[in-house]
Amino acid sequence: MNRYALLLITSMLLVGSNVGIGKSIVAFVPVPLFALLRFVIAMAVLWPLLRATKLRRVKRDEWINLFLQALFGTFGFTLLMLNGVARTSAVAAGVITSTIPAVVALLSWLIMKERPDGRALASIALAIVGVVVINVAHVQAGADATAGTGSLAHFDYRAVPSSVWMLVLWYGLSASIFSFWLWMKGIRHVPGSLAGVFSAVLPVAAALYGIEFLGERPTLAHGIALACVVAGIGLASLKARSVPPIAS
Repeated sequence: MNRYALLLITSMLLVGSNVGIGKSIVAFVPVPLFALLRFVIAMAVLWPLLRATKLRRVKRDEWINLFLQALFGTFGFTLLMLNGVARTSAVAAGVITSTIPAVVALLSWLIMKERPDGRALASIALAIVGVVVINVAHVQAGADATAGTGSLAHFDYRAVPSSVWMLVLWYGLSASIFSFWLWMKGIRHVPGSLAGVFSAVLPVAAALYGIEFLGERPTLAHGIALACVVAGIGLASLKARSVPPIAS
């Protein structure tokens, strides 16, 4: 295994563990505040590195593309993911989050009329089965607590342990900077047909964090769902023609 593959694996390890870290944080910090702090931390670090001369090279249509990616792929994804992980386990959230490549293939089929091949269809089907299994098991087990989703007006900042604030700082750096840098650095030297395989690390990392640090106990349903999703990622990657976007 070359060092660039290790960069991609490390990136997905960060993304996967951040699913569990996010659950640890939203137990104490409201989701809107947590999301805001994530972007403030990233901005504080990245702003001094910004070069105005490079901004002039960005074309108008590229600005629109960047805005849409930031709005839906970062801002919207963060709010939805954090609200979701507050209501389920880190293991389940990791499995669901890792279905992104299959969802992209499905939306490309429905919106962009890109006809999927047999492997892509099988990947979509496996992802759907995995999510259905997780949701059925979750309903039967009962919903988790939704701590951390309350009003900001009544939030007591002093009640949050210092260790949680350190997790917020780490999340802001790893989710917005480190994972992106590692992925972009490695993906330039790895064939696109193999890129999707590395996203299989995401649910494994999320599950390991949930088991080790949150005391979660994986069930047979989690195992079945994880197997379906990982198999789907493998199938989709066999004939992948483009690099899947990183989840953050």
